[in-house]
Amino acid sequence: MTTSKEERAVRVAQMRARFAQEGGVAAPEKEALLDHFIEGTVSLTDLVDHAPESLTTAQEHEALRQAKESDAAAFQRMREQYEASLPDYEEMKRQRNLERPGMSAEQRKRHEALDFARANVELSGGKISEEAAQQGLRWANGEISMDEYLAAVRAKIAQP
Repeated sequence: MTTSKEERAVRVAQMRARFAQEGGVAAPEKEALLDHFIEGTVSLTDLVDHAPESLTTAQEHEALRQAKESDAAAFQRMREQYEASLPDYEEMKRQRNLERPGMSAEQRKRHEALDFARANVELSGGKISEEAAQQGLRWANGEISMDEYLAAVRAKIAQP
């Protein structure tokens, strides 16, 4: 059966409309194949042979959409958990500061900074050596300056 270029263009427009209704996103090579069909250089049989690939593309599109929704929901849950944990964290921080009687405000602030740094390292999968922890406590207690603390840590790192 011979068809005109206009008839082929109408068929392709119908195919594209159905494909879009199914949520499909045609790959560039599929679009090129449709254009070749309109020009008459590709047969209808060639298009039908590639139809399952088009359906797979629509299914993949739906799977990606569902994955995005799932990721968004997971992110929202994590955000809610984080926000719910803030009051407990603030209370724990307040209790820790109460358990440090006799310390100046500056020492409490340094201990808080040290606790935060320790938690950050450990949550990142790192481990603080006993020597570094002791040097950190000396700094937090005001026994050594930050420069002395950093010099001690750098010296430990530089050792082979």
